[in-house]
Amino acid sequence: MICFAGMFGIGKTTYAAVLGEHLDRKVYYEPVDQNPVLEMFYKNPKQYAFLLQIYFLSKRLKNIKSAQGHPYGILDRSIYEDALIVEVLYEL
Repeated sequence: MICFAGMFGIGKTTYAAVLGEHLDRKVYYEPVDQNPVLEMFYKNPKQYAFLLQIYFLSKRLKNIKSAQGHPYGILDRSIYEDALIVEVLYEL
């Protein structure tokens, strides 16, 4: 399994897509479009930061489980940067 890690907007999804196409491997994307918490977070980050992070963590764990069933699955985000993201959100 290949995982990309990093902060928002640095190109993880783009690189994962390119690598997936190049290696002909399935890419597991973080589901941002279907996120019911994201809009609430943008309106009130302090109130919804924890809920947003828990939502993303649960989806990431589901993606990791799915990717483990496929050899050389690619994840556009891992759980490894969660500690950094929590710190950034805490400072909002």
